[in-house]
Amino acid sequence: MAYSSSDRSERLLQSRRFTTDNLTLSQEAFTQVFDLGASEILTDDGLIPTGSTQLPYSGSSQNLAIVSASVVNPSIAEDLPILKYWYRKKIKPAGDGSREVYYFTESDPSAVDDTVTSDQLIETDQLINFVSPKYIIASDSVNTTESTTPGYKVVVYKSTSATAGGVTEQAADPASYVFDFKTGVLTWNDGSAPASNQYVYITAYQYVGRTLRSQLDDGSIQGASTWDALEGKPAGIVSSSAQTIANLPSGTVSGSSQVDYTAISNVPSGIISGSSQVDYTSISNVPSGLVSGSSQISYNGITDIPSGIMSSSAQTLQNLVGQDLVVSSLTAEQFVVSSSVTFVTTSFSSGSTIFGDTLDDTHQFTGSLYVSGSIFFDEIDGGNF
Repeated sequence: MAYSSSDRSERLLQSRRFTTDNLTLSQEAFTQVFDLGASEILTDDGLIPTGSTQLPYSGSSQNLAIVSASVVNPSIAEDLPILKYWYRKKIKPAGDGSREVYYFTESDPSAVDDTVTSDQLIETDQLINFVSPKYIIASDSVNTTESTTPGYKVVVYKSTSATAGGVTEQAADPASYVFDFKTGVLTWNDGSAPASNQYVYITAYQYVGRTLRSQLDDGSIQGASTWDALEGKPAGIVSSSAQTIANLPSGTVSGSSQVDYTAISNVPSGIISGSSQVDYTSISNVPSGLVSGSSQISYNGITDIPSGIMSSSAQTLQNLVGQDLVVSSLTAEQFVVSSSVTFVTTSFSSGSTIFGDTLDDTHQFTGSLYVSGSIFFDEIDGGNF
């Protein structure tokens, strides 16, 4: 025949495609056969306690208690919930009334015959992701969820009591049932089903940590760590010696952060503060107030620098020896020419010019003096004239 359910199941478990039973297992192609949703991927599984000493709950007083990630890793700043402890939780029988299957739902059955709606549909309050003994060290794998030194082996009871506190029966033989830790479904083996007047109780640890879906939804997983735009991100998200890039909103980088802007324009005002170091290379249109305080900036080949971009003790216009400086006008409180200068070009000025301000000032000219207008003297020393 063309289709065989048993052959198909075996091949899928071995990551092979099933096409027809005319091919053997070894003849089928390897493929990806499991379709996992983001909500099925447990991103905090590394924070699940792996030893009995990290599981502090094993009694009725701890029912619904939470085991946090800090039990495994005390350095975690945020106290993340990882496990939830369910002590003798009453679970619901199957909808077909056979009592061979029970479902771990959040709501309790109100009566012995209060079943799930349908065995073909998943209940809206069906609980999943229970922690199995595979997560604990080998020496503790035999411990149950009610042991003094607890483990992850579930404990199941069949009892006529309507409350967990009234259960007096011994725990059911683990060989009499199978519990699916992933789906929260308990199935009794042949001849082991509870009587019509018995409830079923189970003690288990449930994973309540983060999943890939929850972290994608809350933004704690965002892909690449380099951002071309950080719109809407809070100020100070990057600090200390962090490295980042362009187009960041005001206040994103603070402290002694290092930022390298290359060929960037329109950087917003106030993006760098404190003692930050910035190297601008071939940048134009840098806005006013971008850098303040004692920041050091080296500008190489930059044009159109707006007024006010440098303040306080900032340094600029360095290393101009041997270079030309061309400006439309130059205003200075003092104009100092180095003594090593031997050549000064002709300078023209309209209006009057005054040399010196006291009688003991001396003005020396080397070469000839040509005067095209009049010369006026208050005093003439004929001997020296």
